[in-house]
Amino acid sequence: MAGTITKSNVNANSIHEEACEVFLKLDLSYKFTCTLVETGEHPTMRFLFSKPTKEKPIPAITVFADVTYEERRVDGTIVYSILMEGQKFVHDVEILPTDVKGHEFNEKWIDCIYAQKERVRTGFLKLLERV
Repeated sequence: MAGTITKSNVNANSIHEEACEVFLKLDLSYKFTCTLVETGEHPTMRFLFSKPTKEKPIPAITVFADVTYEERRVDGTIVYSILMEGQKFVHDVEILPTDVKGHEFNEKWIDCIYAQKERVRTGFLKLLERV
């Protein structure tokens, strides 16, 4: 039935909403959007990170991460598995939503991919200048 909200969808939607709130509390230097891409027992959200500026509100470079909800422990800690764009290694992150410190997620994971994309883009733009 179209538009029907099932129990799993409600849970996935609340998990998505909570993940967005948790990542906001991390106080990252990046702006992000978060989209629910998979529901079920382990919902997955796609976070798209960027650094828009007043001069360039539409960023040329973005980095995505697929964040999968794995479990909520008895103490309230949420375990996420994070697969960064273009990487094969999955990072497990544990965050207590009521006590986010900011060190739970390593922003350098984004920085590394952002820098790689920036170098490729710069090289490509220099190549275009020669043409």
